[in-house]
Amino acid sequence: MFRSTRELGAAVRDRRNERELTQAELARRAGVSREWVNALERGKPNVNVTQLMDVLEVLDLALDLTPLTRDTRADEIIDELFGREPDDHS
Repeated sequence: MFRSTRELGAAVRDRRNERELTQAELARRAGVSREWVNALERGKPNVNVTQLMDVLEVLDLALDLTPLTRDTRADEIIDELFGREPDDHS
């Protein structure tokens, strides 16, 4: 989970390095500029989502959205299904 654009940028940079790609090669494959990749990796907050998705696709990554807070009603239903007491989520 990423809580900031800097964390997302660091993850992209790490994955790019794992795949032994330069910023220029990643940019070429994703159809963006090297400068754009550099800004993304530095955590610049104004990146285009479509371009971000293109870069993630080249890196074989997916963007997964996770709620920051728990859905208590869903937890209650799960507790009922499994016969657990509320807040006994072990």
